[in-house]
Amino acid sequence: MAEKKAAEAKKQNKPTPEQILNSGSIEKARKAANASATKESSNAANKQSAEKAEAAANSGKKAFLQLGSYADRSSADSQRAKLAILGVSSKVVESQNGDKTIYRVQSNTMQQEAAVKLQKNLQDHNINSLIRSTK
Repeated sequence: MAEKKAAEAKKQNKPTPEQILNSGSIEKARKAANASATKESSNAANKQSAEKAEAAANSGKKAFLQLGSYADRSSADSQRAKLAILGVSSKVVESQNGDKTIYRVQSNTMQQEAAVKLQKNLQDHNINSLIRSTK
């Protein structure tokens, strides 16, 4: 019965009595409950993204990962440096969007299956990415 109450509290983002006691105050418990709910929804979204990527991987096409899009070159270079530490080779591609210049951090072109594996590895390191197919 206690498990049902805990499940209901999580659905409503309300802290359980146990969370309130453990945190020491209801405000801290609410923050913890909201953080937990946000993390669960993020995990669900990542799972759906991974499933779509796996379906695309079975096609045998070539693809690359977009690892960020920035308004200034220094931010893009900073992301590229973080990726280099993880052993991911990448490049900064400059493009125009109207009157603005955008700097995209992209991986090298690879097989779709390799792109899916790399994306999963980067997710383990809390780095978001987008698989883009080549033409």
